[in-house]
Amino acid sequence: MLTGITLASCAVDAQDRYLAALSGVAFLETKTGLQVIAASAGENALTRFGYDGALTELDTFRLSAHAGLHDLVVTDTGLSALARWGNAVRIDANSFTADGQANLVALSDTASAVRNTAGLTLDTLNIADDAALPLGDVTALASLSDGRVIAGSAFDTGIALLDASGTVTDVALAEDGFWHNRVSTIETATIAGKDFAIVGASGSSSLSVFQVLEDELILTDHEWDNMMTRFSGVAELATAQIGGMTVVAAGGSDAGLSLFELTESGDLVHLYDILDTDQATLADISGLDLIAQDDGLLLVASSEKESGFTVFELEFEFEKPEPALIFATPSMQTMQFAPPPRLSNHEPDLIVEEPGNWIEQHLTQDFMIF
Repeated sequence: MLTGITLASCAVDAQDRYLAALSGVAFLETKTGLQVIAASAGENALTRFGYDGALTELDTFRLSAHAGLHDLVVTDTGLSALARWGNAVRIDANSFTADGQANLVALSDTASAVRNTAGLTLDTLNIADDAALPLGDVTALASLSDGRVIAGSAFDTGIALLDASGTVTDVALAEDGFWHNRVSTIETATIAGKDFAIVGASGSSSLSVFQVLEDELILTDHEWDNMMTRFSGVAELATAQIGGMTVVAAGGSDAGLSLFELTESGDLVHLYDILDTDQATLADISGLDLIAQDDGLLLVASSEKESGFTVFELEFEFEKPEPALIFATPSMQTMQFAPPPRLSNHEPDLIVEEPGNWIEQHLTQDFMIF
């Protein structure tokens, strides 16, 4: 369960910094430690920070004027920043590389959010919009590990499931019970072998969860923002897993964000809300990311209105497994516990039974400490 939230660190805009009105922010794991990458569409700039409990600015990269930097994309090799006219930038632990990945929109293990009124680009395929598809104005994309893509539209009502070859295999529309307005963001998660898609819609301030089968989308939950939550105008989603628990963060124009648990049955369970303060950057959220670290999660958020970004530490506690019960048996003279992995100096007990004197059974418990 979630037990605590701490505002751990923040980065603010300053002279020779490009942190005003950020368009996105994301974590990047490297061999030398955790990094935070901040993207500024207005400045066409990317800034790298190291994070070890505090933020340290490492370097900055600027694209050419009018490059149209608009998104950070997670890939299996790190991060990419998307821009117009083939100005995509690969981001690794030590460098920014503008290698001209033209039309990079959705790849395997990639999630992005782009706008394309003519349809969407999938690898080298162009999937055109038509009357039967909700692809008139693609504003959100997410992919599954097998290469399938889920696309959402802000102009048409609905989302579409495409296989790895670009064939549309299913659509979810309002008439199917998917009540929403203006899909703005999509994230995916896998729980116990089941694939799920969480869909945020800014116009309806709603979150919808779909179980994604091989060629079908099944609606499992639908939540509206209310007086007890903080995801009105939802624009960004982030997911991470810790201790067998899948956590979802959702934020938009509600001066804060909401945290949920996504269950194995596809339900969203409200955990907590983080409100905007003078020290945080949660007004009109433009970027969210979650990452598991040790026994907790780190959450980073950026804002369209407020300069800089904020890192929060989320603390969790999980129930320890029940201790095993071990009984002595008549045929046993000596029983030695096999030592399980333990963090304490506790040594297992030794039980000795004299031959023929086994009427009185001895019950002992051995605790595994995690």
